Amino acid sequence: MRSFRRDSSGAAVARFDREEAGILRHLAGEMLELLDRGTSEDARDDPALARLLPDAYRDDDEAAAEFRRFTAPDLAGRKMDDARAITAALDAGEGSGHARVFAGLGEVTVRLEPPQALSWLRGLTDMRLALAARLGILDSDDVEPEDETGQAIRAVYDWLGSVQDGLVHAIDV
Repeated sequence: MRSFRRDSSGAAVARFDREEAGILRHLAGEMLELLDRGTSEDARDDPALARLLPDAYRDDDEAAAEFRRFTAPDLAGRKMDDARAITAALDAGEGSGHARVFAGLGEVTVRLEPPQALSWLRGLTDMRLALAARLGILDSDDVEPEDETGQAIRAVYDWLGSVQDGLVHAIDV
């Protein structure tokens, strides 16, 4: 990935190779699936959903369920919109002449206007929260996973953090 930079119009622009774009697309799809089932009561045991749609009242199950009934569908819907914004920007980067091919490797150039950049930041945050919940990460001092799958997920988690950091710097200039 070539980190986000701000162009002369104020948009944040970055290039992702096809594999990176595929990872972002996959994670956005996973977020859509996860959040689609996130408002059902049986999904409350999922640690990723618990992190994305937390209970407002931890000591009162009845109050938490009532609050969730009124807020979870809207919150999940907004998070789904952010995941769709990530996919839409990747699709636009591939389909509008912004895709470049060098030596057989494709690159996808993403150009984000400020509202899209904010959707991306929220969407990347949600992806990282879901991965952190799956890995059991509570803070930056948590130990690295020992198994290969956990290490691969942790690498994606860390990479998403660098994408997010680059985007923050690009829009904060």
